[in-house]
Amino acid sequence: MKKKYSWIIIIGFLLITILIGKNIPKNIIDADVTNYVPQTIDSKINTDYINELFGSSEVLMIVLSSDDIINESTLTRLKNVSRELKKDKNIDKILSLFELKEISGNEDYMSVNPAILKIPKTTLEKKSLKKNLRNNKIVYGKVVSKDFSKTAIILILKDNSNNENILKKIDNVFLKYPGDEKILIGGIPFILNELPKMIQGDMKKLMPIAIILMLIMLFYF
Repeated sequence: MKKKYSWIIIIGFLLITILIGKNIPKNIIDADVTNYVPQTIDSKINTDYINELFGSSEVLMIVLSSDDIINESTLTRLKNVSRELKKDKNIDKILSLFELKEISGNEDYMSVNPAILKIPKTTLEKKSLKKNLRNNKIVYGKVVSKDFSKTAIILILKDNSNNENILKKIDNVFLKYPGDEKILIGGIPFILNELPKMIQGDMKKLMPIAIILMLIMLFYF
């Protein structure tokens, strides 16, 4: 008799779990922790007020990595990607080797030129460009690493920009301009976009295990 009722409980529990589990892919997960902060606390009120006055810019960083990024193919790809992303309406400003400047001068004059005037093709031109970049405090160690193995594209996003659309745009641009460099993307907008997907993925993996464990406990205990 006890075993009979155990099976009824197990089957009923399983049916209810399946009905509930069908809605898991439809769950919407809010990864923005600021939405969980009470609107009435002083720090939240002050933060919202500052953002209203000065704007709340979010930043995405794209890093291109290779043995030596000072070469014609990598710099051409960097230039094309930067130019393409600049057209996106969600992006307010782009900082890269092709957008930042080289400032030089003396007491009599000041000269402002692009950090890269010309993409180098010969070994001599590459050495000359590396020398210029080392002397450029605006870019050296900031958007280009000191060993010239990495360079960054920094995207300053507009307020209320659509993170998912921006990341799709970035993927499409890099597919349009392929290359051998390793691409890394980081920043709060990237995390907020990827975190819900990771949580849903974990739920899909862990929930069947949890159900099996509960069924075993119901059956044997």
